[in-house]
Amino acid sequence: MDSIQSWDLILTFLVLAEEARHSGAAARLGISRQTLRRRIERLEAELGVALFERSHRRVELTPAGAALLEDAKPVAEEMRAVIERVRRRNPDRPLSVGMTTDIDPELVRRVEAWVHQRQAPAVLGHRPAEVSMRLLREGKLDLLLFAGASDEPADSLTVAHEQAMAVFPVTHLVATHPAVRAGDLKDLLVAVGDAGSIRQRRRTVEQLHGDPDLPYIVAPRIGTTGPGLLHAARTNGAASLVLAGAIRGHDTSGLAVLPMDPPLMIPINLARRPGLPDRPFHDLADHLMAMDEEHLDSD
Repeated sequence: MDSIQSWDLILTFLVLAEEARHSGAAARLGISRQTLRRRIERLEAELGVALFERSHRRVELTPAGAALLEDAKPVAEEMRAVIERVRRRNPDRPLSVGMTTDIDPELVRRVEAWVHQRQAPAVLGHRPAEVSMRLLREGKLDLLLFAGASDEPADSLTVAHEQAMAVFPVTHLVATHPAVRAGDLKDLLVAVGDAGSIRQRRRTVEQLHGDPDLPYIVAPRIGTTGPGLLHAARTNGAASLVLAGAIRGHDTSGLAVLPMDPPLMIPINLARRPGLPDRPFHDLADHLMAMDEEHLDSD
């Protein structure tokens, strides 16, 4: 096996060692769990040692795996540094811009307009927040637009705000109220989107129920997060918090859509990868903030 293939297998090993779960590592790498397992098996066969102790839910490093991690991690960090130096010498490469799956389609259109005005190559993508944050941290995304506060340090600016609306079956007694207060829907199951972290999901449960420790379900995406939450509220009789813009134009029949009391405004933030030059970051931030001011003025 040549050195390039071996290095690809070692990178797969490093991600699995960090994630400790096949599902998380496969999502981070953008491959299936079967492909991930095959890569690890090929690496173990090439090295002649077992690298992981396998259990039903998690994987743990064997002594040989721990030794490989100790040797390979500094090399991987140096490779990232090399890639970053190449990027800095090649400012005309395509700019990668990520958006989490709960972003208002109107904001997506604003980003697309900025890319068009910039007249420079760019790649746009939608992913769940946890995956997007990992890619940003690893330098695989240049810019990321996400809703809500990040659970990890990031160089970011708030560029807009979206009001969160409570969505639940219209047959519920609270549907006749002007707004929803925490605890009003405590008899309903809460559905959360897949775009946020576990901490953010618990905040949603607390905002609707008043108790962050109550169980919840994760609604599957239907295109983006908003329609998936509407579907969960309708089919599971659940309560959800949905960004107002994310459900604009979607079918809300059979559902009550009410503001929270007090109003819940969610910040929309733009983050950049470490080392990205100031210009594209501040240009896009200024563009989105100016568009947000125009939107508020029109309201």
